[in-house]
Amino acid sequence: ELGFPGAQGACRCSNAKRLDAQRLPPRDRRSGGQPVPAISPVYTASMEKLQTLAQLTDDSLHSELKRIVGNSNALTAQLLAHLGEVEARGIHRERACASLYTYCVYELRMSEDEAQRRCRAARLTRQFLALLAMVADASIHLTGILLLGPHLTQDNQTELLARARYRTKRESASGSLCAVNIRNDPSISDIDWDL
Repeated sequence: ELGFPGAQGACRCSNAKRLDAQRLPPRDRRSGGQPVPAISPVYTASMEKLQTLAQLTDDSLHSELKRIVGNSNALTAQLLAHLGEVEARGIHRERACASLYTYCVYELRMSEDEAQRRCRAARLTRQFLALLAMVADASIHLTGILLLGPHLTQDNQTELLARARYRTKRESASGSLCAVNIRNDPSISDIDWDL
């Protein structure tokens, strides 16, 4: 055994090799001694889930999917509410982030587009609280919030949001939402539908 001089004596190579061997993945003789990747518990759970999904009836799959989307909508509403609160308190600055956007990208690991859209939506939901309930029950989507946001006011929000319920972007863009003159508000007709 070779030793390396140190302050407390010699470090034994055999002990170091044994510790390294415990950390390395096992080697497969069939692959020329290359490390064999360990099977992740996430991978195993995913494969089991896929096998379970394959056994569901069409009606069960549809029901389960609707339940998951409903949960996703509720989580999106909660996410927007939390992001709005983080910005209102300035907590993002404690993490050395100059803005909520940088906090979302660097601390929450969102893509730039995802962060930008959610930050804008979070600000709007703090200003118009009815939007949170609408996101949670899927009566408005994130794109709808961003399209209508610049045109929402305290005076027109009730009527405009009622007209926006369950509209797709295309339906709204076709003029069914903006064709109605809400309290003679000229800002409604110039909505940028290409967002």
